[in-house]
Amino acid sequence: MERRAFLGTLVGTLLTGPLTAAAQPVGKVYRIGHLAASSPSAENTRLLSAFQTELRERGWIEGQNVAFEYRWAEGRYERLPALAAELTDAKVDLIVAGGTPNALAAQGATRVIPIVMVGATTPVELGLVNSLARPGGNVTGVTFDVSPEQTAKLVELLAEVPGVSRIAVLWSRDIRPPTGTGARSSAPPRPASGPSASSRCSSRKTSTPPSRPFAGGRSKGSS
Repeated sequence: MERRAFLGTLVGTLLTGPLTAAAQPVGKVYRIGHLAASSPSAENTRLLSAFQTELRERGWIEGQNVAFEYRWAEGRYERLPALAAELTDAKVDLIVAGGTPNALAAQGATRVIPIVMVGATTPVELGLVNSLARPGGNVTGVTFDVSPEQTAKLVELLAEVPGVSRIAVLWSRDIRPPTGTGARSSAPPRPASGPSASSRCSSRKTSTPPSRPFAGGRSKGSS
């Protein structure tokens, strides 16, 4: 199964939890808010289709007992808080937020409406959840998170790949934890014992938050 199709199915499964947790009034149409930093595209349509299919298989059918409210930031991350506020003002029953900036914006708009994050990174450090095992609050979902130690180990393993001479890590300086949570902003991963003598690691900060961290290696002789 394609990764995105798998995520769509998993998110569809997660969505049914908050919807079925409360009593379901006969004839009620539940409204799901979809908050995205990107723009509508064929790729996003495939992802949305995957979890909508899962919802239908579980009895949640668009136009019958569930409806969707879409908000697209079209690459302008500064619009996310206002778009999240629009969803809360519309009194949706649940918000799906794909990526760390989206989840933070949704959490900043409401601490009551359930939020399903999709692929957010470092959710504990950023204050999105209390822990991965027991999220607490109103946020749950799927994360690609690994601990700093695990991340450093991944960089170490990458440095040991034959032919790799340089390792680059792209991280965002603009993804910051909400004030008052006591959480600290994450720093780029560094190997615990340092890369091998034949390779070196460098990091670059971005001013626009990426949807997920990126790490890349370059082989000797590549441009």
